[in-house]
Amino acid sequence: IQSTKGFIVSVNPRKEADNMYKIFTERFGMIFTTAQSSRKETSKLRGSLERYSISEVSFVEGKGGYRMTGANKLFSLNDIGFENTKAVELIVGLSRLLKKLCPESEVHEKIFTILEDTYKEVIKKRKDEEFLENYEILVVVRILQELGYWNEEKDNIDIEKIKKAVKAGTNN
Repeated sequence: IQSTKGFIVSVNPRKEADNMYKIFTERFGMIFTTAQSSRKETSKLRGSLERYSISEVSFVEGKGGYRMTGANKLFSLNDIGFENTKAVELIVGLSRLLKKLCPESEVHEKIFTILEDTYKEVIKKRKDEEFLENYEILVVVRILQELGYWNEEKDNIDIEKIKKAVKAGTNN
């Protein structure tokens, strides 16, 4: 059994009560895993595997890929509050970015740390829309840098100015 933290990027129904999950994990990168009967009301996994949540996940690797064996939710959109539209959009947007740019099974521990820190910061500052707009830019730039899509010198943007603007927002 393997255990790691993971960000639930997408959830797709399979068979009668199963789900297929795309999870960006701290230790294994982007993985696909199935969870048997996870759509049933009585499933232990159901509440811990919500889309866009960060959970501690456990799984085994078999012939057909990864199979979920356990999960414990750490953060979810419920912690942000769905009425905080900008905060929810920020998390959903990061999910889309990871889904498009992170190759399967390529480990990016630093990106996972950025994502986890972002969730914590967004929960704290969920009502400050100006801060969230600036913070989203900073987080996206950091992720693009980690993936090799952004070169600070070549792409001609002053990251320090962005960091200062975001830091000014965190001190309010």
